[in-house]
Amino acid sequence: DTSNKVLSLVLNISALTNASVVTVKMFQQVNGTERKVYSENFVKAAQANLSVPDGLWVINGILAIHEALRVEVYSTTSESVAIAYDYMLEVM
Repeated sequence: DTSNKVLSLVLNISALTNASVVTVKMFQQVNGTERKVYSENFVKAAQANLSVPDGLWVINGILAIHEALRVEVYSTTSESVAIAYDYMLEVM
């Protein structure tokens, strides 16, 4: 029940297969029940110089949260690889 500001969340998708569709979902408690609060698809670039880089900056700004924020990442190629991440919080 601590309120925080999420200032940044970056996901490393470099281990995923090129041209796969990557789905990022975020979940948070709403009135005691976990709810999906975000879902977006990205296409991992087929070549390193195309538009979607190996890092997804999912949160780039201030997002206030009052419960735990859970993030899931899926790929259309159903890979079993670790997704590295980095985030920055500020306590409110």
